[in-house]
Amino acid sequence: MARFICPACNAMFRVAPEHLGLEVACPNCGQGLATHGGGAAAAAPPLPVQPAPVSPPGGWAGAGPTPRRGSPAGLVALLLSVASWGVYLVVANVLFAATMVGHAEPDLMQSMELHRQAVASAPAWVWPIMVAVALTALLSVALAIGSLARPNRKRAAAVIGLILGALATFSASGLATELFMAVHVG
Repeated sequence: MARFICPACNAMFRVAPEHLGLEVACPNCGQGLATHGGGAAAAAPPLPVQPAPVSPPGGWAGAGPTPRRGSPAGLVALLLSVASWGVYLVVANVLFAATMVGHAEPDLMQSMELHRQAVASAPAWVWPIMVAVALTALLSVALAIGSLARPNRKRAAAVIGLILGALATFSASGLATELFMAVHVG
């Protein structure tokens, strides 16, 4: 049996050898087609040859645009948590360094008293800074959790951001509470 391709609908069909040389109707669309005994090459023009798809770097052939790698939320969480932890450490050290002058190695009771003095003598504008630091660190925790929920390659950054963000949140919110109480409650 010879194979033919309909020029109207591009359907492929077979013609028995006894019908070669006759006009036959396409079984798909009904278009008349002269069969010249040569098969598909004689019935219709050759189909254009399409080149094989070339695989883009880092992607799959035929998959469309290269898929996005993970979102940068894990990296942003890491940067926010490091920044908030750094601000907390600077403010806390500046606050407590002044009260530690003249005390070589205070014991636990002296350390607690010096801490209380440092908090009591802190300027009123310090506690809102600590609240902002705590909220920024909390945002980094939320971004890290969101990043870990999605599959991507920045898991290490998200995990470190989550840990540092949680530490900065607890530390800064604790200090902010102490400062607020010292300023507003007395």
